[in-house]
Amino acid sequence: SSFTTLIPSIKYTWDNALWSYTHPVEGFRYFLKYRTSPGINEKSLTFHSATMDGRKYFRLFNGVSLASRFFAGTNWGTDAQKFQLGGVPWLFSSDRYSDRFYGGQEYAPSIEELYFSEYVMPLRGVQISNKFGQNVFLANLELRLPFLIYYFPAIKYLGQINGVIFTDFGVTWDSDYPEFWDNSNWQNNSNTGWLMSYGFGPRFIFLGMPWQLDYAWQYNPHKGTISDRNWYLTIGLDF
Repeated sequence: SSFTTLIPSIKYTWDNALWSYTHPVEGFRYFLKYRTSPGINEKSLTFHSATMDGRKYFRLFNGVSLASRFFAGTNWGTDAQKFQLGGVPWLFSSDRYSDRFYGGQEYAPSIEELYFSEYVMPLRGVQISNKFGQNVFLANLELRLPFLIYYFPAIKYLGQINGVIFTDFGVTWDSDYPEFWDNSNWQNNSNTGWLMSYGFGPRFIFLGMPWQLDYAWQYNPHKGTISDRNWYLTIGLDF
């Protein structure tokens, strides 16, 4: 089957963040975005999406800073799309591809879902598209600190090395909001519900590019269970 669709969007952005090396250390950033597929003919998709992303940075002392990020979004309409929550856009990883994302027996996404879904990241320690739903919320908290700046000379080829300690948690749902305190909303075999993880990792420049190496564990606060360690190597700046 084939379809034709037009997806205009509008976005408002505010940014007064002050940067240091590979990440902001002070200030505030946020955006509000609306996109729509109005259904221009009988073969078009009809859906709407509204998202917001807010980030606040606190400079502490001696190069140490605290970063927080909150993302929320909702989809609606006849062909309402899904938010895909989980994972990071890694280059190398200990994690395997998600059967759900790549069309395994558990869940086979439609072509529309693959192209028009919004992937909400990072949520380290879990697979890409681990949860999905018409509504999403994600929070990221990071403590960023100089790892090998004051105590060792700059390392040739790697430059100065920073480090982060982080926690990520998020939730997806369709019609009914999954209560945080309900253990059934933390099951890995459910398409919607809550996810939480924590970890740490270094940040460095190599071959002129910013690299991130994260070690992460998924955590279930109800059962007190911790997953095996996963690692992710990605290219990019911190949020």
